[in-house]
Amino acid sequence: MPLSPDSPAMAAWSRILDEFEHELESADEVQLAAGAEGPETRAAIWSAPLVDPGELPDDQRERAERVLAAQRRALARLEDLRGTVVQHIRATRRATTQDTTRSAYLDVAG
Repeated sequence: MPLSPDSPAMAAWSRILDEFEHELESADEVQLAAGAEGPETRAAIWSAPLVDPGELPDDQRERAERVLAAQRRALARLEDLRGTVVQHIRATRRATTQDTTRSAYLDVAG
């Protein structure tokens, strides 16, 4: 039997999913701004709800599955970005020299 939209479980899960969706939107904005000049952006630290929201209502299941899929895509993007950063760090370390009289150019794309 579907829960009432006013039920505590429905309201709790709705808030949780709202928060996840907001964080995913923020992550997308940070990724779009990557490399742009601007203030440092820090991700919010998530903490579990203080009260158990109970079982996920059937009416929220599709939404929760969409949020989970989006979180997995975001994680995959972060893993790709991490790999790129590791390559850049390795290239920078290889180019480190004691000779400060000459310029050093790095090809981080190739």
